[in-house]
Amino acid sequence: MVVHAKDEPYLPTSIPKSVRIFEWIQEEQQICLLSPYIDVIKVLLPDGNVKEGKKWQTTHLDIAREISKNLTNNALIAKVNCVLWDMTRPLEEDSQLQIFRFDNDEGHDTLWHSSAHILGQSHETEYGCKIFIGPCTTRGEGFYSDVFCGDSRLNDDHFKLIKARALKAVAKKQPFQQFVITLVEARECVAGMARKMSHFTSRLFAILMKMLLDIEDDPTWHTAELEDEDASETSNYSVGQECLDRLSISLGRNPIVPVASEQLLAYLATPEWQKRLAALIALAQIAEGCSKVMIKNLEQVVTMVLNSSPDQHPHVRLAAINAIGVFPALAAAMDDFQNPRVEIHAASTLLNFSENCTHDILTPYLDGIVCNLPVLLQNGYMVNAIDKSTSRGSKVSGLTIVYNVTFLGSIPYGYIFRW
Repeated sequence: MVVHAKDEPYLPTSIPKSVRIFEWIQEEQQICLLSPYIDVIKVLLPDGNVKEGKKWQTTHLDIAREISKNLTNNALIAKVNCVLWDMTRPLEEDSQLQIFRFDNDEGHDTLWHSSAHILGQSHETEYGCKIFIGPCTTRGEGFYSDVFCGDSRLNDDHFKLIKARALKAVAKKQPFQQFVITLVEARECVAGMARKMSHFTSRLFAILMKMLLDIEDDPTWHTAELEDEDASETSNYSVGQECLDRLSISLGRNPIVPVASEQLLAYLATPEWQKRLAALIALAQIAEGCSKVMIKNLEQVVTMVLNSSPDQHPHVRLAAINAIGVFPALAAAMDDFQNPRVEIHAASTLLNFSENCTHDILTPYLDGIVCNLPVLLQNGYMVNAIDKSTSRGSKVSGLTIVYNVTFLGSIPYGYIFRW
């Protein structure tokens, strides 16, 4: 066995860096939790009692303090709506809460898991181990540790120091704090690791694109009166959208644009409407993070979207006019009487646009807009859609458009006043 001394070059840089990373993460998350709006939430306990707390502020430990000192001193883990949470994690909504001590399986596993972290810290500070894994074994029996120290090895003599270090941490009652953060969002701390790994960006982008394919052609989606605008969307679809937005903002334009250009063009060229839809959705999601490059190549981007505006599938057409609100495409979409969702979205967007639109821009399209408005108003869709999707100012502008053509007799006064 090789006796391993402390890795002096490693420890002075690695440990302080780890501390800085966690301090930065903690500070960022605390800022996110600060809000001028404090919502009161209700917490249902197993005995039927209900406690009140503050959203994003009250922790499970706070609830334990309200119950008893004994529970506070012995609580190890909480279960919130059937999911295990750390005791110091703030509650996010109305919840069903259970708090566990060491006298049950959840408490056993938590203690062993926490013990593994303490042992891992001891390994790192004493011998500079690079990787430490310490999962629980069969429930209630403990845990094992798997350590990698490079070319060095540990023997029985080293465990005395490791044990002493672990007991010292326990004696200090060192608190446990868990932070969850994605690698791309920790870019300031990981020195652009994700940016340098081009294959990582490409593979991750491809995975998120596949998540956007998880969408159904729900017949109810096609009606404009549908209350739930997310009909036919799945959790995978929604998560894919959110992650594309976060990924582009975090990594920036340089890693994303080359990958996106290749994959989006490939998706747009396929016969599957889900892929064509995914390409347009992805383009809209990455726009904020890649805006500088998109502005430089605006003609190419706009052309790509406009080519999809007359797509044979209404999902794709709606995504196209939603991605880029180009006036001619919106005016043309108002003729889509077979698909009220597309038609109403186009009309609503036009009315929003008209709020700050000059007469010279609006006039060339006014005849087409006015010809379609009577149909939209008479079937009742337009009234409901405008109420839900436009501001008061936009409604006034839209009303002005309609009022200016009433002398032609094309729209009954009843619909004007109803609007």
